[in-house]
Parts: sequence; structure tokens; C-alpha cells
Amino acid sequence: MLRDLALRWEDAGDREGAEHLLRRAADAAVLRDLVRMRERVGDRQGAEDLARQAVDAGDIAALGHLARVVASDRQPESEILRYGWEPDGSVSAPW
Repeated sequence: MLRDLALRWEDAGDREGAEHLLRRAADAAVLRDLVRMRERVGDRQGAEDLARQAVDAGDIAALGHLARVVASDRQPESEILRYGWEPDGSVSAPW
């Protein structure tokens, strides 16, 4: 997503802005890999922190990872993805 936007910016003449977006996209992909590594070793809090960083860096795919990491018996992943998060980071109540 960020890559596509960066290429459009470059085509429009904003090379500096395009480079900035591409750097963010690269950072997001690396963070997603780190999330998987933390999950594999059972570091749930570390995986959640990294997933939030990846989302903040613009990695939309990391939302699924984040939902999986914060899911519990009380709040299954499907509900998290359906209802989303509040600005404070808590899971939104069903509506």
C-alpha cells in the first residue's frame, strides 16, 4: 500500500516524499517479521508491541497479526477485527 503511494508520489515529482514512504514500508515489513519471531518464542507482549509499531508505520497487514496476538477467550480475533480498537488501544465493545 505505501509502496504504491510512494510510486505515485515519485511519478508526480515528489522524489523525497516517495523515498520517505518507501523507508516506512521497509520498516513495516521488518517489524512484521519480528512480530512472527516474538510469537514463535511465546513473547506475547513483545509481539504485541512490535505489531502496534508495524501498524503505526503503515503496515495494514500487521492489523491481522495484532488482532491474533491480543485475542483471548473473552475477545476472539474475529471480534477484534470486526469492532476494532479505541484510541487508547483497548478493544472496542460490540455495537
